Amino acid sequence: MNENAVSVAVPNKGLAQRNSSLEVLRLIAVFLIVYSHILPYFEIFYFPYPEVALGLNIASFNPEIIGLVFIRYGGQIGDALFIMISAYFLVDSDHLNVKKVFRLLFDNFLVSVLCLLIVWLSGYKPTNQDILASFFPTILNSQYFITAYLIFYLLHPYLHILVKSASKKQLWGLSLTLFVIYSIIDFFVPEETLFYNQLTGFFCLYFIVAYLKKYAGDYLSVSRSWILLLVSFVFCFIFILFKIIFGLSFKYFSSRIMEGCSYVNPFIIGISYGLISLFSKKEYHSRAVNFFAQFGFLIYIVTDNILFRRFFRYNYFAYIYFNFTYQHIFLICLASGALAFLGSMAVSIVYNYSFGCLTRLAADKISSLIKKRFSSEKT
Repeated sequence: MNENAVSVAVPNKGLAQRNSSLEVLRLIAVFLIVYSHILPYFEIFYFPYPEVALGLNIASFNPEIIGLVFIRYGGQIGDALFIMISAYFLVDSDHLNVKKVFRLLFDNFLVSVLCLLIVWLSGYKPTNQDILASFFPTILNSQYFITAYLIFYLLHPYLHILVKSASKKQLWGLSLTLFVIYSIIDFFVPEETLFYNQLTGFFCLYFIVAYLKKYAGDYLSVSRSWILLLVSFVFCFIFILFKIIFGLSFKYFSSRIMEGCSYVNPFIIGISYGLISLFSKKEYHSRAVNFFAQFGFLIYIVTDNILFRRFFRYNYFAYIYFNFTYQHIFLICLASGALAFLGSMAVSIVYNYSFGCLTRLAADKISSLIKKRFSSEKT
């Protein structure tokens, strides 16, 4: 086979064959993401009581607000981990799993429509724009992460060809350029200035992982991985605290706490790859861990659904605010995040064995047709 050819056939590894160490880390990533999704931090112009929404972007000495700011940053660590774990495997692969692409497309569509139906039956009135976004969640980017991941995954065989053909110096130059532009400079200028979007963030992390895995694997021993993790964590902690202190001291910084809360933040990249390096050095296999880890995308789709975020999350926190106040909001969010994670995991499992059977069947049919077409063209 031509070394630059892209294959659409991928071996189907069983649950027991995948390295469970990285699957545990993937579960941790999803856990952090769910906690970030559950926070009462949303668009206040949709609701009658804007005081229900917490202004996490506003500098505050309130320790509970500061704790929630750290949770919000933790969600970006989760995003970075999820992307970089995917990249860690994809840099060595030129295979495109067509079935996976269509399964994710169909799951995103079906979950979105089911959420719309649940919201409507609950008495809420979605706007026409909400309805349209629910029927076309991927195209209209109502969940940016899924859309960006799908485009990234479709392109990854060609990115692999680039990584494979590039010299060490060329790959270092590409990775460093993307890191400087979209991670370092991002601290000082608005993201839009340098044409940043979520997809460029995916590419940035992919090439960083590609270089580190290909050329720094032996250098990053267990001790050096711990150093990378701890130093990045300390600097990230200091970075957030300094933003809060500056925000309380200078008006210009007072509403900029969330700037830098991104998965391309250099400290978050350091934390994430430090964890990946450590977890990848220990290999074990657990069907239970791999079973639960496979629902990561479904959990993301459910907890980040635009209508659930806009209606149920708001009413949930409105009920808490007007009946119990936000006196212990940090503990409330911790408990709510745990319940949301367990609940969305349960919903994902039920969906997988009910509606998921339909999406798997449709994905199987379409991928089979595409493979037949490819096979006929080769002959």
